[in-house]
Amino acid sequence: MENKKTIGDLNNHAWYRLLKVFFLGSLLIILAILNIINFSGGIQRVDLNKTIVQCNLGAKNSFTAQSIGLIMLNSDDFTDGQFNYKSFFEGYNDYGIGIILEKCYPKRPAQDFWDDQKYAELGGIYGFTGTDADNLVNSGFNEYQRQTNGVVGQGKIVYLDFSYKMFDISPVFTSNPFLKSFIFGNIIILLIFEIIRRIFYYIALGNFQPENREKNKNDKKKNTMETQQKNNLKITLENSFLEYLIALFGVIPLGFLLSFFFSFTLFRIGIDIPDNSGVEELGILCSFIILIRLATKVVKEKLKKKEEKRIVREKAKTESANADVR
Repeated sequence: MENKKTIGDLNNHAWYRLLKVFFLGSLLIILAILNIINFSGGIQRVDLNKTIVQCNLGAKNSFTAQSIGLIMLNSDDFTDGQFNYKSFFEGYNDYGIGIILEKCYPKRPAQDFWDDQKYAELGGIYGFTGTDADNLVNSGFNEYQRQTNGVVGQGKIVYLDFSYKMFDISPVFTSNPFLKSFIFGNIIILLIFEIIRRIFYYIALGNFQPENREKNKNDKKKNTMETQQKNNLKITLENSFLEYLIALFGVIPLGFLLSFFFSFTLFRIGIDIPDNSGVEELGILCSFIILIRLATKVVKEKLKKKEEKRIVREKAKTESANADVR
């Protein structure tokens, strides 16, 4: 009967070792790129559903950033929770500014929003109502138009002081998008690579989960001994279920302690976890899974040692009995 091929057989080939290096290198590079992109956006992201855009002229309406499609907002547009109005104009956010002005002032004449900004600045100085104010604003605006004749777009910034804001934005930050993209992004990539690995094993070895051992002359004897030890260990585990439960319940306080440490750490580094977000529950679940696996491993190791001692004692008894017979 032909022996089944194992991963050890593949390790004897240089092409497989090269393929492993390429596979692991690709995985690490993709994970690094994903996390660099994720962290570059900051842990605290703008919550578009709760961030408010406030119009400062006219009816002074307000909107959520999400409702008007202001999806380009990010944490760099704010300093210490305050909107960087001038920087927003300087940061090539023409599309976003156009959206805001269209929603705030739908009846405004279709003109360059740089001109709108200048008009608002003059109105902030001289007032927006009254004949005298109108005359002063119009005079100042005509002078501005003369100075900017032939100048377009960002070139008009030098003629503005941004002393008046046509709109303001009150941000609300959340860490949920970062946590979701970090957790699910890494899990999905690892899952994809694991599926690729299993498919390769199936093609190369005919098994999705091949054995990972080197073949040798004593395989049959070794497998027989290992099978016997596993059966004995299984019996011992079944007989020591109470011992396992004791170890399991022993880690429950550690689970709560680790979960508390998880939440406290997020709080200390400034990550706000909204109620019912599921993040804390996920942390508690992960903590218990880790600790349960740890408890299982500790108990198995303990029982394995007991089984090994029992085998040694039985072997000693057998040798002693054989010696007596002789």
